[in-house]
Amino acid sequence: AQTLEALILASSRVEVMIDALYAKGVKSRYIAKLVSEMNKKMYLKLFTMIIPASWHNHCALMLLGSEGRGEQILRTDQDNALIFEEGFDPDEVTEVTQKFIEALDKIGFPRCEGNVMMINPKWCKSIGAYKKEMDTWFDKPSMDGFMDMAIFVDSIAVGGDEQLHRELMVYLGQKVQENKQILTYFAKAVENFESPLGLFSQFVSHDKAHKNEIDIKKSALFALVHGVRALALE
Repeated sequence: AQTLEALILASSRVEVMIDALYAKGVKSRYIAKLVSEMNKKMYLKLFTMIIPASWHNHCALMLLGSEGRGEQILRTDQDNALIFEEGFDPDEVTEVTQKFIEALDKIGFPRCEGNVMMINPKWCKSIGAYKKEMDTWFDKPSMDGFMDMAIFVDSIAVGGDEQLHRELMVYLGQKVQENKQILTYFAKAVENFESPLGLFSQFVSHDKAHKNEIDIKKSALFALVHGVRALALE
């Protein structure tokens, strides 16, 4: 794809590919791996097309959430961020990031309800500002801080100067080593959602609007993913 329109058209065909592979009996984990790689390439294309060339060596594009973990099959919501080199403060950040998110809208990625996107200044700032925020996760622990920490732990860099992302991951690792007691509280988030298991291990739902249904993400996958995340940090 040499134009934004061609990229949007090509990306729209991914779901057709998923249907075809599934119909042929390809295992879901292989489909997920393929889709994840294609999405990374799509994001890199968007980066080169929309982010000004003068920024490319001074910033890094991050994917977070399920995109960062590489567990996508169908399109999940947008989870992306930018890291800027310290001292690099370009003009038109608002306009450029808005254009990037709008392109993802056209491709069919719904916006993140939690606003974990580069149009949110919290996820579009200098490497120094990210480090200061990481300091608060440990110096002033809070559930919101732990959730932001969880989001960042899953991140990968897919465009620009990826060394900026590596530096932040090393910094986070050092903070964890210095404050290992924080992991107990970090892991406790697995208790945020009730288990859908009732007496005799029967599935139950207390939500009248979703009788006889369970939220697989909150009630099952979150505890597994967050548990693995806590162990990985340790």
